[in-house]
Amino acid sequence: MQLQENAEVLNAEGKKIGHIERIVIDPKSREVTHIVTKKGHLFPKEKVIPLDRIQESAEDRVVLKRGAGDPEQWPDFEKKSHIPADQIGSPSAHQTNFVKPVMWYHPWVGLPWWGTDMYPAPRPPYYVAVEKNIPEGTVAIQEGADVISRDGKKMGDVEKLYTESEKQRVTHLLISKGHFSQEHKLIPTYWVDRVEEDEVLLNIDSDVVASLPDETLI
Repeated sequence: MQLQENAEVLNAEGKKIGHIERIVIDPKSREVTHIVTKKGHLFPKEKVIPLDRIQESAEDRVVLKRGAGDPEQWPDFEKKSHIPADQIGSPSAHQTNFVKPVMWYHPWVGLPWWGTDMYPAPRPPYYVAVEKNIPEGTVAIQEGADVISRDGKKMGDVEKLYTESEKQRVTHLLISKGHFSQEHKLIPTYWVDRVEEDEVLLNIDSDVVASLPDETLI
């Protein structure tokens, strides 16, 4: 199976639902568990789809099984909630991801609405808690994640994942480098040391990757 960034996601009838935004893997087992599809432009939605809902995949598309369900009912990739800062203490002590405290502003005049005549009472800052709807311990690899060698050099961006047909375990990463005349390298996953959302860290040096043949025709 091939899973590529920006590949179209189609339902069983061939209607486009969105495109692949992220691929969720278990860093320990290298198993792919879900894909995250994105639809819309002005108000985009990211939805999580289990891998067992996929019927087939090709280089530029993923086709879902019949009965895969209503896309609107699939879980959102991220669930956000607003929590007053004085209710949680230090956000670093919590497992949920927090962004820095922010304040609500009046939508018309650009001023804190608690400072207007209508709302004279002060309003404390709040944290935005972000919870990802993916299995614990998995990582949602971001589109175009950087691939970094052991000696700290960027070797390219993740373009495609190759998985075994039965266990859906990732065996190789196809990475691309350059803008106009792209060079491609095929990286076996046993060369991967750590996987993060926006980075894949290798356990080999840059000269080893550079010595690999160009795989543009894959």
